[in-house]
Amino acid sequence: MEPVVYFGLCLLGCLAFSPFAEGARDPSLPRPRSPCPPGAFYYQGMCYEYLEDAASWEDAENSCQYWRGGHLASIQSSEDEKEISNYIRKITRNNTVWIGFHAERVSSKLKWGWSDGFAYFSGSALWDGRRPSFTSTSNQCLALHNVQDSTASARWAQENCSNIYPYLCKYRAAY
Repeated sequence: MEPVVYFGLCLLGCLAFSPFAEGARDPSLPRPRSPCPPGAFYYQGMCYEYLEDAASWEDAENSCQYWRGGHLASIQSSEDEKEISNYIRKITRNNTVWIGFHAERVSSKLKWGWSDGFAYFSGSALWDGRRPSFTSTSNQCLALHNVQDSTASARWAQENCSNIYPYLCKYRAAY
């Protein structure tokens, strides 16, 4: 075999079987780009990020806005709740997590809404079929509840907004 051809075949073999060839990954190199930061969950074009630092509902919402450019998570269907609860179960043992549903006292009733502006029609059921209370002596917020019990029928709890819980931010994915 000609020396040039032999050299070319050797070079080709080295490239093909090199640890830097396509498909192999050097662990010291950065991971391929992800639409969400490490630890966050990508779902339907959004990033959901669980934050262990317990806070009041208002402080949690402010944190989501300031650090993530989003809001506390809105959950629009039982499918959304199932996917999000599965994500939370994988990364923590906590059973109660703030989400973005809250109420403010207007006259003598509570007016409920999502912190990200997603519509809630007064009196309509949430993803687990229950309806929030419209009468209370104080502002109320909703926490995703019984997260660790995947068979529980009660999936949310109406809580005083000053209670301290970990929380779930929701923000637009990078791409």
